[in-house]
Amino acid sequence: IVPLFYVAGASFTGKGGGLVAALIAAISSYLIYYSQENRMYSLVAFLSLLCLYLLWRALRRGGCRWWVGYGSAIAAIAYVHVFGALVLLTHLAFFILLWWRYPQRRRAWLFALVPAYVAFVPLGLGYVQGLGGQHALAAEYVGRYWGILGLDEVITVLIQQFGTRY
Repeated sequence: IVPLFYVAGASFTGKGGGLVAALIAAISSYLIYYSQENRMYSLVAFLSLLCLYLLWRALRRGGCRWWVGYGSAIAAIAYVHVFGALVLLTHLAFFILLWWRYPQRRRAWLFALVPAYVAFVPLGLGYVQGLGGQHALAAEYVGRYWGILGLDEVITVLIQQFGTRY
């Protein structure tokens, strides 16, 4: 995660800012503590920063690869932790604030969010129903939602094998 702090910091403010960001990340007791746990917290931090960096690059430079990367990272964070939705909401607020500044990127950003919405729907449906835990609900709705694409069994196995138990 420290190299990503450097790359993101250098992208936002220059090489000096990237070095300061990497130094702060390297000595952060929060990042050190959670990197040693066998939980998803360090991955959430990594994916959150990656999403922010990819969104920034996509807005500044455009290009399909940045938007695809951003959409994929947002979709990935949906299954790492429930609070991944907060990253999406934060980026939505960020984009609304800068809506006037990047008129040519509006459509690309909306299309980049399609994988995120597809990833969040099974989890969201389960929480709306209020039937219990995250992964049991997601597995229940996977058949209905992903069955159209023929991916229901694949997604169910992934949820059961790699799901985080609370």
